[in-house]
Amino acid sequence: MFGHIAETGQVVACELRDGNVPPSARNLEFFKKCCQQLPKGMRVNKFRADVASYQRSMINFCMKRNIEFAIRAKMYRALKQTISEINETDWQPVVYEDGTVSDTEWTARIACDERCV
Repeated sequence: MFGHIAETGQVVACELRDGNVPPSARNLEFFKKCCQQLPKGMRVNKFRADVASYQRSMINFCMKRNIEFAIRAKMYRALKQTISEINETDWQPVVYEDGTVSDTEWTARIACDERCV
């Protein structure tokens, strides 16, 4: 597992795990380690991760520290319901790094409450 600064690609921390360790194991501890490894005066403002980090502890950690986050989630009933309640006008097309606007991928922000976690 690697923690890196998206803007520069610099690795902040890494953890090489045995093959039998689940991807979701100790993610919060690893994220805290990444935060501690940053140079003095720097802090994490945004966090992006895959579905292995979709855990209450990770979400709560980010929310308590005002860290914006995007964590991929498996689709389940409560999340599907939350998505269905997003107004059509709140959906925005995905904009790629090169400025290209997608005509097939859309994104929207939701408030994270108990239904999310």
